[in-house]
Amino acid sequence: MILEHIKEPSAVKNLNKEELTLLCDEIRNKITETVSFNGGHLASNLGVVELTVALHKAFHSPVDKLIFDVGHQVYTHKLLTGRFDDFATLRQYKGIAGFPKYCESEHDAFEVGHASTSISVALGMARARDLKKETHNIVAILGDGALTGGMCYEALNDAGNEGRKLIVILNDNQMSISKNVGALASYLSKLRASKSYREAKIQLRQNAKNIPIIGPIFYYFAHWFKTFFKKLFLKENFFSPLGFHYLGPIDGHNIEEMVDIFTKAQNYNGPVLIHCCTTKGAGNQNAEEMPTQMHGIAPKQAQATKAVSAGKVAAEKLLEIMENDPSIVVITAAMETGTSTSCIKQRFPDRYFDVGITEEHAVTMCAGMAKSGLKPYFFVYSTFFQRCYDQILHDVYLQNLPVVFCLDRCGISGEDGITHHGIYDLGMTNTLPGFDVYNAYSQQQLESLIQFSVKNQNPMVIRYGKALCNLDFIEFKPRTWPTLYNCNSNTYIVTYGSITSEVLKASALLRENNIQVNIIHASSIEPLDLDFLQFVSEQNAHIIVVEEHMVYNGLSSKLSFIKDKNNYAFTLAFIGIEDKNIQHGDRDCLLKDCKLDYLSIANKVSDLVAKYEK
Repeated sequence: MILEHIKEPSAVKNLNKEELTLLCDEIRNKITETVSFNGGHLASNLGVVELTVALHKAFHSPVDKLIFDVGHQVYTHKLLTGRFDDFATLRQYKGIAGFPKYCESEHDAFEVGHASTSISVALGMARARDLKKETHNIVAILGDGALTGGMCYEALNDAGNEGRKLIVILNDNQMSISKNVGALASYLSKLRASKSYREAKIQLRQNAKNIPIIGPIFYYFAHWFKTFFKKLFLKENFFSPLGFHYLGPIDGHNIEEMVDIFTKAQNYNGPVLIHCCTTKGAGNQNAEEMPTQMHGIAPKQAQATKAVSAGKVAAEKLLEIMENDPSIVVITAAMETGTSTSCIKQRFPDRYFDVGITEEHAVTMCAGMAKSGLKPYFFVYSTFFQRCYDQILHDVYLQNLPVVFCLDRCGISGEDGITHHGIYDLGMTNTLPGFDVYNAYSQQQLESLIQFSVKNQNPMVIRYGKALCNLDFIEFKPRTWPTLYNCNSNTYIVTYGSITSEVLKASALLRENNIQVNIIHASSIEPLDLDFLQFVSEQNAHIIVVEEHMVYNGLSSKLSFIKDKNNYAFTLAFIGIEDKNIQHGDRDCLLKDCKLDYLSIANKVSDLVAKYEK
């Protein structure tokens, strides 16, 4: 076996063609075996095996900086940079991450979990390199639709205008998470289809070398002929007018061809873009045939769990309403499968808009739709919602447009880790008074919120975790926080979202120890239930907020401000995420690590109740 003996990427440079082919097979087997058990990004990583091997054969990491975008395509890179022995811990608690992590290896030049950032990072590193009089290469590797994101074009414009040495490799697999959409996808398809140009270029070079006597002179003018054939067969090039020297398209599974081009690119003094065509899921029949479904798969243990998918509940309820309301439109940012909105696309394709990895554009487009009399619903993960604060503030909130944001994956997201946890979004919306924010904990409550949102005329967020609690239905009433457990106690636990199930288990454990507390679900962060707050104030009662969010900008922070502003007499305590960047791992492990599992909650509440009773 070759792979297990590679401790540094420099070892790849000494392998011959047959050994490289065997190495790629071993890498695919290792990735498939590990991801099938641990979960993770399968199809995207299988598609870049040869490309990554070629990168390490042509460049010299960590001296040369390899910046992967998006970060979930780094599994081959990790296997080639000394992490083979630890690869079985991929995405597990205290194991290696599914994204680049500098603390794991100096070969991970930059940490990234969201898309479209690599060219900006690479340009920043290139400017720093030149100011420091250094000479190493800076390489940005774009993949899975990253080029649909607006930051890429800002960076391309800046980099091309200046002409600084920089290499951008476009891993063009025609896919983001779902299939790529938009004009750029069509343009790249045209470049991929230019087989006649590639074949003519190769034939020209071969014939030039074979011409007696004048062959060397003729070959000297090959560059002119290459330009001629590009103009003849391609007619246009998107990247060249931006100042980039365009190379490609080339076969992203042909290591020799890529190494040759990557090596030549290092001799250019300006910015270069290399267009590599790959197949997402390459080498795995299921992944090739179903790249969207096999983009990311759940851990084996989770696959056996029959939890109710919150995204599916929200999408199916909205689909039911759309049958009788033609004003409703649905938007997603390359997350058709992740947000479970495929059913809406199939039923109403003309009212479903996948805009690619462009969350900022999606929000402002929603504003335009709302201003024109439609009712837009933007289905987006909490972690990607963070990318569009300016558009939410200026284009939706200040104009009070009725855009509904269905925020999936709120709370601790699990194995995807630090860049994907949905524990910051309230820090955005809490700064916008009157921006309605609702939380769902059960299927019935989520369905009620979707129904309510149709007539609501304010900007609105509906938050939910990946899965829902299996609780009895409690009627939803705007501005009213429902009671989940009522008892003769002067202490109230106020909670919301997915952590509600842990709170209820903690409450049951407390009762076994003769400790009674009321359980209130904060179904809305804005508006608050002011009647409830007034009531507990009049009773001189105690509120303990338990939230799966940063306490400094979550419900805890908001209630602290409201308490001081209104001189409420209740006491206030917080149980949540404090001063901690949460890494990756199984959700249950991460809850324990944050002391948000039901045992930790019960112990903390028990201590607080004992303090109150003194």
